[in-house]
Amino acid sequence: MISKRITHSFEEMSDPRFITGKKLILSKQISSFSELVSVIVPKTVVSREAEIKPERFSRALAKDLKILTLDEIYRIATLYEVPGIELLLLIDREIRSKKKR
Repeated sequence: MISKRITHSFEEMSDPRFITGKKLILSKQISSFSELVSVIVPKTVVSREAEIKPERFSRALAKDLKILTLDEIYRIATLYEVPGIELLLLIDREIRSKKKR
């Protein structure tokens, strides 16, 4: 499936929580991807802005983050205007911590 590219900039964004999320990601003050999309910016806002079906995004958060595609992860990174690798690292850290439990 070919998706539309997200071309938002912070000036166009109506939700300033993305700016807060960016600062927390880049300063390493956030410890998990789930925290980012539930506490900082609600998952419904992220899924809508990243053009990910809400049911799929909720399932990924609740059950297995590995079902998110690289394209979806990079679309989310674009929303926060951070390098995709930063979100990949948050996701990896969360997956590894769940395995240890």
